[in-house]
Amino acid sequence: MLYKIKRRIFKIIELDNPGDTYSKTFKICIITLIFMSILVVIISTVEEIYQQYQTWLDNFELISVIIFTIEYILPKN
Repeated sequence: MLYKIKRRIFKIIELDNPGDTYSKTFKICIITLIFMSILVVIISTVEEIYQQYQTWLDNFELISVIIFTIEYILPKN
């Protein structure tokens, strides 16, 4: 059973199955998170904005790093 779960996670993350809704959704979410992370880094360089939204921007960055780390650690084969 654990092997089946690992294989499914691998297929969602690594394989490009055109008919797989979960795979497509995962890829869209990761790409969106990448763009949002870039935007947050750019916004954080403006001192006035960073001072006003520091907590939110820092929390978003932390959550993004956690998500990217989990995605990196998940089974690859």
